[in-house]
Amino acid sequence: MKKMFKFRLLNQNSISENLEKYQRLTYPPYRPILDNLLDSKYIAISAEDNQEILGLTIGKIDYKKNIGEVLSLFVIPEYRRQGIGNQLLVALETEFRGKNCQQIDLIYIPNQTIIALEKIFQKNAWSKPKARMLIGLGERETIKNMAWLNLDQKLPLGYEIFPWGELTSKERTILEKSLWYPDILSPFTEEDIIEPINSLGLRYNHQVVGWMITHRISENTIRYTILFVKEELQSIGRGIALLARAIKLNLNHPEINQGSFALLINNEKMAKFTERRLKPYLASFRQSFISSKLT
Repeated sequence: MKKMFKFRLLNQNSISENLEKYQRLTYPPYRPILDNLLDSKYIAISAEDNQEILGLTIGKIDYKKNIGEVLSLFVIPEYRRQGIGNQLLVALETEFRGKNCQQIDLIYIPNQTIIALEKIFQKNAWSKPKARMLIGLGERETIKNMAWLNLDQKLPLGYEIFPWGELTSKERTILEKSLWYPDILSPFTEEDIIEPINSLGLRYNHQVVGWMITHRISENTIRYTILFVKEELQSIGRGIALLARAIKLNLNHPEINQGSFALLINNEKMAKFTERRLKPYLASFRQSFISSKLT
C-alpha cells in the first residue's frame, strides 16, 4: 500500500517555528526566501509525514513575463523513489498556473539525482533539457596566480575604471533609458545584495560604456554576475580589464576566498576566454541545463 504524505503550501506563520529545519532542505542562496514568504513572488511547498519534513520545493514568479521558475527541489535521501519529488513539482506547477504563469522553467546542474529528475520531466511533459550555462567556482589561492590580472593597468587614455557606487544619478538615468544593452545584462539587478568591494563601471571620455557587477551570495563568496561593455569595445579586451580589476580587489579581502560565475553557453567569445584563461585555475567547472513547460 502506497503511503500518503501531506503537502503544505507554506507561509510565514506555518514555517516560523521550524524555519531552520526547512532551510536545511535547500541551498544557502535560497534560505533567506523562506524567511520572506510574505513576498508574493515566492512559493514554498513542503512534503511532511507526522510533522517530519521530508521534502521541499521553492519557486519564484516573474510577474512581468508570467514565468515561474523552480529554484529548488529536494527530498531527503531515505524518502526518495516514493514519488515525493514528482508530487512536489506538480503541486508547484498548480500554484504557478493559479498565478497566471504561462511557462515554468527549471534550471539545474546535473548530479547523482539527475536520472530521477529527468524521469519527472518525461512524466509531466517538460521539454527535453538543453545546455544553458557554464558555471565556475574559483578559490583565492589559485586565482591569484593568473598572469593576465595586470591587464587592468594597460587601458589607453580616455578610459577610467570606477567603483559602481560612484555612478552619478545623471549617469544612472542615461543608462536606464539606453537601448545598447539587453535587459538580462542590466547593471541594476539584485541591487539589495550588490557587492561594493568590486562592483565596477567603465567610462570612456566621461561616458559609462561598461560594468562588472558582483553580488555577495555568502559570507565568503562573491558571484561575478554581469560583465558587459559596449559592443564596439568587446573585441579589444576592455571587459577583461574590468574583470581583472574586480578580481584583484576581491583578492585584497582574504576572508572572501571564493568567487563564482555563470556564463551563457552561446556567448562564444567569453566561453573561449574562459576555457583558455580561467578554467585551468578553477576549483570546479560545470554546465547547467534548462527544461521548460507551458502551462
